[in-house]
Amino acid sequence: MPVGLIITGAGLLLVISGWQLIHKSDDKHITTNGIYEYVRHPQYLGFILMTLGWLIHWPTIPTVIMWPILVIMYYKLAKKEEKEMEKTFGERFLLYKKKVPMLIPKMKEFGSRGKITKRSR
Repeated sequence: MPVGLIITGAGLLLVISGWQLIHKSDDKHITTNGIYEYVRHPQYLGFILMTLGWLIHWPTIPTVIMWPILVIMYYKLAKKEEKEMEKTFGERFLLYKKKVPMLIPKMKEFGSRGKITKRSR
C-alpha cells in the first residue's frame, strides 16, 4: 500500500511541477528549467507513475492490460509533440533533446544540476 501511494504522489508532483512551469512560460520560448532539466515530458511521466500507483493498489485484469497501452499512447503523443517542437523551435529544441531524456531521467543528472542548459531565450 505505501509503495503505491509513494508512486502516485511522485507522479502527481511531476504533473503539478511541469504544468506550473509551462503555464508561466510563453509560446516563444522552450521551458528547460525546473523539472524540465531532467525530463522533457514530466506530465506524461507523472500520469504514467500515477496510474502505476493506482495499478499497484487495485490490480485487475483490465487495468493490467490497459496500463501498458496507456504507456505506449503517452509515448506516441510525446513523439508527436516533439516533431511539432522541432518545427517550431528548430535547433534550440534539438540541442535540448540531445541533453535531456524524454521520459526516464538519468540518475546522474540529479546530482549535477548545472550541466543542463537553463531556459533558452
